[in-house]
Amino acid sequence: MLTPEALTEKAGAYLGLLSAQSNLGLPPEGLVQMYKEVLGEKLLCKVRITGIEYGLGRAKAADREDRNFYIPVFGLRGTAEYYGEESGTLYLSSTEYEPESDLVWIGAMDGGELTNVLARN
Repeated sequence: MLTPEALTEKAGAYLGLLSAQSNLGLPPEGLVQMYKEVLGEKLLCKVRITGIEYGLGRAKAADREDRNFYIPVFGLRGTAEYYGEESGTLYLSSTEYEPESDLVWIGAMDGGELTNVLARN
């Protein structure tokens, strides 16, 4: 069985592969894409998970804008840094916005990634 440290390291490596497309840890939508277009260089993401939290996440109901519901979630917190693939230059870091960011929310019931979580308790 993996230790918690080994598990978070593997999860960080996996998220790094996905996040160069998904703006992980950065507030403005499309920021990574904008940098790629301006720089003309593919960006790679290095993720470091610093904590795992368990709690309730408030999510919007799909069929009603005025209705929310609570679901059990795991939240992965940490940092994400975006480097140029060829140059190795650090272009973006989630620490420019917060020391640690909520990187991804995972449903505790089914393990699915949640994109519509509004807050956690």
